Amino acid sequence: MPASKKSSSSSTSSLDIHRSDLALCKRQALVEAALLSHDCILPLESFFYEDLNALAQITTFHAADLTIAYTNSMMIDNKARLVVSQQVKVKYLTLCRLMDKGIELAMALPDFPRPDDYLCSSCYSISLSPEPMTQTVPTSPSSSDDDTPIPAPPRSQLAVHSLGSPRRSRQKRRETISLSVRLSRPINYTPAPSVKEEEPEYVSQSIWAPSEETFDDRNGVDYTTITCRYCNEEGHCQIKCPKYFCRVCNKHEPHHLSANCPDLKGKHIISAKPGTHAFHYQLRQWENERDNSGPQS
Repeated sequence: MPASKKSSSSSTSSLDIHRSDLALCKRQALVEAALLSHDCILPLESFFYEDLNALAQITTFHAADLTIAYTNSMMIDNKARLVVSQQVKVKYLTLCRLMDKGIELAMALPDFPRPDDYLCSSCYSISLSPEPMTQTVPTSPSSSDDDTPIPAPPRSQLAVHSLGSPRRSRQKRRETISLSVRLSRPINYTPAPSVKEEEPEYVSQSIWAPSEETFDDRNGVDYTTITCRYCNEEGHCQIKCPKYFCRVCNKHEPHHLSANCPDLKGKHIISAKPGTHAFHYQLRQWENERDNSGPQS
């Protein structure tokens, strides 16, 4: 009986934690929808008119959301993912900061727009994709004076579209590109030009072990953010560390780990799979034992 009571109490506590997390997510989604609604901007700024820090947080949230929309529209390389991920973090931290400052109290005021005004009901479909990007087109000399350039794209916001006919609804869903709830992506954007993939260079298994640290710049890895497992310095990985040397043959040679030394003649000194954290941990332990035991014949 005590074991059953313990299991039931643990399941109840986990269920309570799940409910609290779900309630927090709903609160955050409601605050985010209010921040992205034009009808709620003026009431929020009026509520925080004496708190300059809160007003700056609201401006930062809108700037991060606009940066995500423009980055997805203009940048087509892999670095755009890093920009978007950092801006999503900025939006989340800013949203949490505004919740700590009492933005939910402003949303509970009688004169604040109701959730039905800035949230969509069940008869509408919500698309987090911004409006299609439209750039200014210069007018030709032969055009009339009434011709005006196409306006710049508006700020990213919740785009609400009526469902309409089922066929039109399915077509809109196919045109809409969404990766996550917090990530805005443009629709009907010109696809990136296809780039011919380079054939991987063949490297002997004896001198280059398959490792999670052997990626190069062709895969979009920025080595300035990589920390060496051996010397804990940024800018290179362990397999390219100039201070690292083999504990078997004592050679300072790039791409030469102690576990893959030819002098071992096929002997496995590490049981973990190459490229995993366990592999590098066991390799470090084995090298420390060799260093502590002194030179061996």
